[in-house]
Amino acid sequence: MDYERSARFDAAPAQVAEARNWLTGSLHAALPSAVAEPLAADAVLAVSELATNSLRAGSAWFTVGFTLEANCLKLGVRDSAGGTPLQRNAQRTDVNGRGLAIVSALATDWGTVSLSDGKEVWVVLPIPSAG
Repeated sequence: MDYERSARFDAAPAQVAEARNWLTGSLHAALPSAVAEPLAADAVLAVSELATNSLRAGSAWFTVGFTLEANCLKLGVRDSAGGTPLQRNAQRTDVNGRGLAIVSALATDWGTVSLSDGKEVWVVLPIPSAG
């Protein structure tokens, strides 16, 4: 059941919401509702965190891509910003710094890949059973 899609977005806060909407619609088009609902909730949260990180890192654009496989969703956010995002141990009083901890809690695996034009942060999410 491989299914692959991607979309590119401008680096603007409103585009993070567009990316979430695009991903939700794409997952609902590919999967039964009983599976798409819980998977989309986790996937949208991960994309929101990763796309926001792209904006904060100064990227000019970001691309959201995913592949649905038999038992997992492989999700990636590419951007033009350099560097490698690091998971922080945010304190209770910190205003930010929890995004990658949230992604890590949702994912079975995640990581980064350096690219010639930036980087990709990827996430693997389990596909819930329909029953």
